[in-house]
Formats: sequence, structure tokens, C-alpha cells
Amino acid sequence: MTDPGEMIEIVIREEAFVGRMVKDQKEGREGQEQDQTIALGHGTPTIVSARPVWANHLQTKYWNEPVRQVLEDGFAGPNRLKSTPAVLTRVLSAGYSLTIALISAAASGGGEELKIKVAVSALFTAAALLTPAYATTIYFTANTVLPAVIQPTNYPAPMTIGLTGGAGYITAFGYQGMFPKNPKSGTAIAPSNGASEENLTVQNDLAGTEGLGVANSHQWGISSQDVGFIAPTDAVVLDFANVKASVTTGGTTYSQNQVTFNVYQDYAGADYEVYGLVSGEVNGTGANRPVWAPVQTGTIVAGQPLTVSTSSFYTEYAIGVTDCAIDIESVDIQYSGTTTQAPESGTFVLVGIAMMGLGMTVRKRKA
Repeated sequence: MTDPGEMIEIVIREEAFVGRMVKDQKEGREGQEQDQTIALGHGTPTIVSARPVWANHLQTKYWNEPVRQVLEDGFAGPNRLKSTPAVLTRVLSAGYSLTIALISAAASGGGEELKIKVAVSALFTAAALLTPAYATTIYFTANTVLPAVIQPTNYPAPMTIGLTGGAGYITAFGYQGMFPKNPKSGTAIAPSNGASEENLTVQNDLAGTEGLGVANSHQWGISSQDVGFIAPTDAVVLDFANVKASVTTGGTTYSQNQVTFNVYQDYAGADYEVYGLVSGEVNGTGANRPVWAPVQTGTIVAGQPLTVSTSSFYTEYAIGVTDCAIDIESVDIQYSGTTTQAPESGTFVLVGIAMMGLGMTVRKRKA
């Protein structure tokens, strides 16, 4: 199948070919008029070939030289057909000039083969411009919005956190003792059973943004600076059971593509851990014992935002630390969809004009 670059080159060659033919036909008519003038005793003799111009249409002068000029004009360089704006501009110009040539040929009584050639060339141009309908991937993102607070505010667990765009909601739970304290830095540690359930806190983190943490207290032996954050051994578990797998908006249906956790690292000294629940349930036993898969783990860098993104979707995610403190500022769920790009309406106009011209010429030849 001919690719777009080859099709465009064909159109350019057709344009140059027809242009040269129109010029020669005009010169032929002028030469005949001059011969008639000489026969009446006026003017200067001009030698005009008796052979019709159509017999020369395959000669090199109708093909190579005009094509070379056209290519040098707008497509210089080895990659001349790869510049989309230049190609479209040049082909559009060719299309309109061919359409005008078609009308002019019909009005001036030009040769029937010329009219057919112009019409066919216009169709080639339209074909090059007629981009088939194609699908484009588009995205839609649903975000969580935490309550605006002036001072640390505790919320009973489970806490419902809404998502924008009608994507449903996330249910948050607080846990203390889900990760062992002070393991070797850089070691991935899966959540453990036996964690105690805690309430949640929303407070401004050290970046001045509302963040979600665990409503812990000094009874766990944590530093006062860590209170309200996801502190040593703590975790916030986010349940996605009520997050929609697909969202329809603006006539387009989007499906889950990626989830991003926007975290802030308040205090450093140990590791953060992000895991997804593969099966079972938190603190489950026997057949319900939880199986966790690591999403991302690493060493906390104080005073820096942390973005954790994954295309692996789980029913629940545990975000916690072995020591020090972080908080969850927001969660973004990206959905992807497709939209169909239709051909430009002007292309159909060009096709119609070319078809009309070709049809009229064929009917006239049959008559």
C-alpha cells in the first residue's frame, strides 16, 4: 500500500505534469493563431510541431524538470516529505490550483484528455488529504480533595475521601504497628498482621499542604513532632473498592490507567513502604491471610515531595514507614479513553469538485 509520503510525491508530480501540459497547450494555440496571421501576410514565422501536444505527454519535459522544480521549491533536503506542516501546505496549494485548472480547462475548451488529467490529478490530491479516521488516546484524571483545616483535625476511621469527576471515592483506614521499626535502610518490608486500627488526622504538613496521617499519640512512644503524620510503624490503608473502573464524561468512556500517590516526606531517617493487596484482607488469618505486592519502597528524604505511580491496580494500598514521618497529600487516578479523528470537511469538497469535473468530461466524450 502506498504510504502518505509516496502519495504526496505522486500528487506533486501530477501537479507539475498537468501544469506543463496546460502551458504547452496554451503555447500551441498561440502558435496556431500566429500561423493564421502569417497566412494573411502579417507577423513573423514560428515553427510549430504538427504533432498534437497529447502525443508528447510522456516525454521527459513533462515529468522530470517540473517535478525537480517543485521538489526544490518546497521539499529541499533528504527528508523533504517528512515535514508535516510543509507537506500539508504544499498539497493544499496543489489541490486548489488543480481545481482552478479544471474549471479553467472546461471554460477555455481545452482538450478532453487535459480535462481528464486535471480531474484525476485533483482526485490524487484529495486522496492525499483524505486522512482516514483514526483513534487518539486521551486522558481524564480524578483527584482526591482532603478537608481544609486550620489545625490538626481527627477523623474516625474509616474515612471517606471523594474523587472528582464522578469517579467514586476512596475509603481510608489508619493502622499502627503495620511495619517493623528501624529495619536496615533500603530494605523492603511487607505489611505485617496484628496492626492496631487507629483514627486519621488531617493537618498541614511541613510543606504547608493538607496531608493525611494517623491519629497517633505519645502512648506509642513516638516523638511529638511525628504526631498526626504517618509516623514510625504506621500505615494508611486506602481501599479502592468504591473507585470506578471506568468513567463516562463528554460522551467518552475512560478506563483506569494509572494511580499516583502524592506524598510529602516530613522527617527522614528510615524507609517508606508502598504495597498493594493481592489477596486476603488486612489482619486476615487462614485463607484470608493477606498477600502483599511491593509497589515502591525507598529511603525517606526530608523536606521533599514523593510521587509514587503505578499501573498495577489493587483493591487496597498500604502506605507507611518503618520510622520517621510522611503524609499523603492527594491521590490521582488517571483514566484513558479514545476519540476518533474524522477527515477534514474541505477534503470532501475537493473530492466532489474533482468527481464532478471528471464526470462532465466523460459524459461529453461519450456524446
